[in-house]
Amino acid sequence: MREGGRRALSWREFTEGVTSLPGRWIYRGGLEHWTHETSLERACNAWKVPLRSARTVECRLVREFQRHPEVREYLLDADDYLGWLALMQHHGAPTRLLDWSYSPFVAAYFAFEALLSDRSKPANSVHAIVWALDVEWLARRIRHRLSPHDWRVYVRKDSPSFKKLFIDRRPALRLVGTAIPRMLNQRLSLQQGVFLCPGDVTRTWSENLSALAGARQRPRLRSFLMGRDAMEDAFRALKSMNVTARSLFPGVDGYAKSVAHRMRELWKTPVLGT
Repeated sequence: MREGGRRALSWREFTEGVTSLPGRWIYRGGLEHWTHETSLERACNAWKVPLRSARTVECRLVREFQRHPEVREYLLDADDYLGWLALMQHHGAPTRLLDWSYSPFVAAYFAFEALLSDRSKPANSVHAIVWALDVEWLARRIRHRLSPHDWRVYVRKDSPSFKKLFIDRRPALRLVGTAIPRMLNQRLSLQQGVFLCPGDVTRTWSENLSALAGARQRPRLRSFLMGRDAMEDAFRALKSMNVTARSLFPGVDGYAKSVAHRMRELWKTPVLGT
């Protein structure tokens, strides 16, 4: 039981909870004190750039990113704005995109990965969390918000449509919508990823979502809290599902992470010959 708040779930309770959600949901994993903040928001806050200037800053960031030789191998069309944002997000540049996944177990992996890396004292003061957002509710709210013409543009899910609604629109639409680039990078594909993108970057991601919900509704957002005592069960179960650092981050980096996740298992395993 968490003091002064919600009860932390066991891994079994989490699994039962997410699998019993009705309809279609997408998921994001992190720590309970995290906010739904894009890397563009964080960068603006860190550099004391007013969020009202985020649109100008974003445009200049994309142009600067496109200019340099390090990215020429990707052969992206200059007008593929969503593709460029996805590439920037993949490599750690500030963008308006927020990473979610169609898999609750991929989200749980990232939640426990964040918890494993957390250095809070005492160690049990921070919990992992998986957020779930009802995408059917999201689609209904977007359709209610958009004109019939703009809804047809939105459902095309291509880069020109994305640019028209999310980048070029004046005044900007205050909403959050799903976005998937035409060319998936390997990591996005393996992580069953989807981006949730705000229409108005001069407002926070959360303000965009609240505006989409409207004054009379709350976003259809659920959350599942878990503590460190669920971490060993979680990593063991995720390994059996092939949701591991090795499968989500192919290469030496992923393998190295996967070894760290097996610390207790390796500690408990008898050494042959002793």
